[in-house]
Amino acid sequence: MHRKGYLAAIVFLAVAVIMAWGCSSVSVIDALVKAPQEEEEKETEKAAEEPSAETVVGSTGEGLIGTWINTSYDNEGRSGMVVYGEKSDGTIVYTAYDKSDGSGEAYEGTVSVESTSTDAQGRTVIRSTVTLAGGMSWKTLARISADGSTLEVQSGVETIDPNGPRYSIYYRK
Repeated sequence: MHRKGYLAAIVFLAVAVIMAWGCSSVSVIDALVKAPQEEEEKETEKAAEEPSAETVVGSTGEGLIGTWINTSYDNEGRSGMVVYGEKSDGTIVYTAYDKSDGSGEAYEGTVSVESTSTDAQGRTVIRSTVTLAGGMSWKTLARISADGSTLEVQSGVETIDPNGPRYSIYYRK
């Protein structure tokens, strides 16, 4: 549909809504004008949260190496402890334990870092693929706080959402 036809359709719908619901034309016009502005603001906010390609600082797991725990995940079906290490050849190894004390089932694998960047808040953002010893793999987004004390991890996402599925938060041990 051409732009003029699209605009005509929007105006027609606005008039129909006004007539059907008895709304003031001002409130409908405000809504039509405000919606694109709000969408632009949301896109700007999202862009500020996402790492910029210009902020890429390398493709290592720097900052990730170490032991991370969350005691509230014990007996919850999520790993209570996650340990990242680095082999002499630079390979990042991954072991996740059922409980924060390192007990329970252990899941081992490797982490292939695709990019590392810094976001506007100074947090390190790491895009990677985790591959378990049995072959199962998934894309992961990790974010380490500027002070290095907190690790947020979420799989299958482009932007970390603490309220989203598969989100986990760990604290440096």
